[in-house]
Amino acid sequence: MKVAILIPTKNRPDFIERTLAYYDSLKSVHTVFIGDASGPEASARIAAAIKRLSNVEVRYFHWEDLGANQTLVKLAQEALRECQYCAFHGDDDFFVPSSLSKCAEFLSRNPSYRIAQGRAALMILDRSGPYGEIRGLGDYWGRNAVEEETSTERCISFEKKTFASQFSTHRTEEFLQDSQDYLEIKEPQVGELLHNFTFVIRGKSKFIDCLYLIRNIHEEISHPRFWDWILQEDWSSEYHKVLNSLSLALHESSDLSLSNAKKFVTKLLNEFMEKEGQDKSGVVLALSLSARLRSYLPLSLRSAIKDVVINDSRDMRLLRSRKSLFYYEFLPVRNSVSMNKLI
Repeated sequence: MKVAILIPTKNRPDFIERTLAYYDSLKSVHTVFIGDASGPEASARIAAAIKRLSNVEVRYFHWEDLGANQTLVKLAQEALRECQYCAFHGDDDFFVPSSLSKCAEFLSRNPSYRIAQGRAALMILDRSGPYGEIRGLGDYWGRNAVEEETSTERCISFEKKTFASQFSTHRTEEFLQDSQDYLEIKEPQVGELLHNFTFVIRGKSKFIDCLYLIRNIHEEISHPRFWDWILQEDWSSEYHKVLNSLSLALHESSDLSLSNAKKFVTKLLNEFMEKEGQDKSGVVLALSLSARLRSYLPLSLRSAIKDVVINDSRDMRLLRSRKSLFYYEFLPVRNSVSMNKLI
């Protein structure tokens, strides 16, 4: 099934070129929708790269200086014209096309499920920019089904183990329904919070055991620290928009009164914020550090340690090894980032 791949970008044509080359090399059946907020120079470079493609359909929109949240919704509106399903990732990330098809196929048969997704990996290169050798691999979000029957049960379950369900596969029409209030949010992290809880309030999340998403962690990614985030000028008003939107969604999806729904969501968000206040950079730091420490060991010892420690063929750290269940799905990603040339 065709899934619209939604990619907002701004002033990073080198990453977009890498992404397009990847999907083109796989002859992906999924149409790529690019919403570009760049200036004229970067826009011209991306447009030229698209002309060189031959194996993937691309819809390109130049919306200079449009916000990331607004760009994402406009892309979904464009996608609705031709694709029943959609999925979003950053301009530096990768979907496995066959896994998108599996998720869309599942959604087509299971209307009580709002989203579907598979396994996801984190990847760090040995240098800045889109190309280099892979320095480290790790797990991004693990198994992440949310299959409780009621909205409140799903919220409680999701809060205990949140994941970036924005990257899941969605029905395009439902994604737009879930984005009505998202459009009013300027800060991407606040918008992500609103999106993620809205999805699970309105339906279930299915985990499908496949390699689905690879996220490239690099120095050009900039997320504010938690306290910097909540001290921003618009934080309070944005937070109350999230609170009101989620409360209404929960009221409409459950037997709770609007007042009780707001009390429930307030408690939920308080617990979420307490956890967010802790330093979440540990996963990326550990990934980088373990790769750095291994680099000082002799090659024979590095291989021996890998064989002893990692014995699960589904472990994301094994993706470069033929022992991995997902070796062949990851190989095109490895080839894509290892190329020292553009498309």
